[in-house]
Amino acid sequence: AEIAGVFTSPPTAQLQTQGGTQGTVTGEHCWSTDIADATRQVYEYGTYVNSGVNAGARYDLDNSSLALEANVTDNLGESLSRNIHAHASYYGTHVNDVDKSLVTDNTVFKNQRNSADTDSYNLRKNYYRIRQKSSTNTSLSTLDGVSFQWWMDWMKNDPELKAKIGSAGLEWPTSGACNVAEYNCPEYAGTIEVVAQTGGAARVTFRATHGMDWSQNIPPFELTLPLIFTSDDWAVMSDGNGRDEGITFFDPDSRNEYVIPYSAFAEARAGNVTNLSVKLTTDTYVDIDTLEGKTFLCIEQCLGSVNLNDALAEAFNKVDADASPATLEKTPYVNKGPYFKETFYYDNDGNGDQNGPETSEGAGRYNNVGGVLLADLSSYSVTNGILVAADGNIDWSTANKLKLDSGSYREGIKAFKYKSKEPTYTEDNWTNNYGHSFNMTVIESTDQNNIKCDTDSNGNSHGYSERFRSVATDQSLLTAGDSYFCARKLWEGDLTTYTFELTKRPEYRVYNVTQARIAPISAPKSYEYTVPNSGITYNFSNYQALAGKKYTLKFEGYGNLHNFPGKVLNTCTGETVGRYVDSWNQCYRFVHEFILPDGAVLTDKFGDDDIKVRALRGDEYLKKLTTSQFPTNRTYTKTFEDLPTSNDLVVVSTLIGEAPTTGIINNGETSVIHGEIIIGRL
Repeated sequence: AEIAGVFTSPPTAQLQTQGGTQGTVTGEHCWSTDIADATRQVYEYGTYVNSGVNAGARYDLDNSSLALEANVTDNLGESLSRNIHAHASYYGTHVNDVDKSLVTDNTVFKNQRNSADTDSYNLRKNYYRIRQKSSTNTSLSTLDGVSFQWWMDWMKNDPELKAKIGSAGLEWPTSGACNVAEYNCPEYAGTIEVVAQTGGAARVTFRATHGMDWSQNIPPFELTLPLIFTSDDWAVMSDGNGRDEGITFFDPDSRNEYVIPYSAFAEARAGNVTNLSVKLTTDTYVDIDTLEGKTFLCIEQCLGSVNLNDALAEAFNKVDADASPATLEKTPYVNKGPYFKETFYYDNDGNGDQNGPETSEGAGRYNNVGGVLLADLSSYSVTNGILVAADGNIDWSTANKLKLDSGSYREGIKAFKYKSKEPTYTEDNWTNNYGHSFNMTVIESTDQNNIKCDTDSNGNSHGYSERFRSVATDQSLLTAGDSYFCARKLWEGDLTTYTFELTKRPEYRVYNVTQARIAPISAPKSYEYTVPNSGITYNFSNYQALAGKKYTLKFEGYGNLHNFPGKVLNTCTGETVGRYVDSWNQCYRFVHEFILPDGAVLTDKFGDDDIKVRALRGDEYLKKLTTSQFPTNRTYTKTFEDLPTSNDLVVVSTLIGEAPTTGIINNGETSVIHGEIIIGRL
């Protein structure tokens, strides 16, 4: 069936259709109403317990995300001029910029998603985001279906490894451009497959489906044919003399990091994929209140209270002065780290004096050990919800907060950069953009001994030499013995690290006033779905390649499932734009590759809470037909003048009485969705 129509003037701005806009839909146009032709997008699924005594019951996270509303009635003392809405999830709380000035620590919010939740909430301004990374060991067998994003450019820049990567065993591109023709990219993404082989061996297959180069602004693009290597192929990555290379990659679905040593691939070739030889690093967000009373140590790029506020204030001053983009002579970090802090030279002949070819090196150069002495470890503590350093709170000053809260400097400061070390240093002093945050990585002070640098056969920290000497005094600059604490130790072993981010825009913590505590919100759960060979609705062509693929979907509660593969659709033209776009367009919509069929079962990747789903809410875009596809024998007997005018409309409100003023449930908003009472307040 088709819908046909003739428009002699533009329709209203509410028109939502594939292939048409309010300015272009004039004349004769047709859209197919065949569901097979429509583009369908589901943005809320009903989730249900799959099995057991509660099979069929609605399922949600223990502490699901919150849909909060502050209304005028609940905030009579706050002079609230309009209702404010906020969305609070595990990843943070969103408030529209136009509403932020109306939110105070005392503004009362109510949860609109659960009629049983009668608690009151406040939003407390917060500038901290804290990520905790913890490492454990797992096996290759657990990597089946895991997504990977693998940066391998360093291998291509190593002559020995470059030859191995491009050898007959692997045959990955090591020359050419990062494009669909030559595939030579510094980074790839895809999935891993672990399959048992005849005779007991197992094969681990890395299948890269996308290439990318962020340094050249090349977002992920699909490879015409995937790049593949197996655990058998990886055998060439050993030189037989102790240099055995493994793989380190990031899983974008779970935000976990994996380190697979060469030995794990060798174990797979021998038939063992269950040894706990793979290092798994999980990445989670934590609230600062959970760290109360703890102390931390930082080795390099350690924030200082005075430094960070001076650096930000200088950027504000440049914006006020309408200065040109530049690198400012400021850094948020204290002058501590694994580098020399004065001009030095290497005493080649060992005579204790600079002469001949012994050239001077500037302050800021790497100190050859990669570590710092005990006195150079920066110490911090969490006290009353604030991170405290030796020189004060790691927090914005009152003056800086006022400007950050206004939002008016947000774009302006992006034109400037700050230095990673003492600004007067000219060597290896990298620059960073004034972007989202200042950050640093620390460990708990109880792990101090776990970051001691490795020692050589003489009992000195690796890299120690007395020949690194001061130009000014000729004194040796390094200390003998087991004296140094190394930055690389943060990424080795099973250490737990914390990355503190001091953000340059206010975020919010949800405070439960009724329970007098920060409201806990559950972390998303990971569910695996294997695309079936049939019985599924696809939105784009070439969908046959998706059958049999495994996808890890993130469930954030209240019907929110994320991480579907998809493409950007221009709903105004019907054009499929691609996986990524770099500009805003009101016609763009990210559309999933497929729609989960009602009754689809999602497998809990880390437990036994499998769930069933059914589509609840979404959009469908009708396909616009070309002229050759129009139905035949079309005749139109009506014209624009036949449409009813305002004189034809009947005012009916007086026939049913005055609008009620009392007893209105939920302010007239929807109160029940899918049989569940969303809100029941009068």
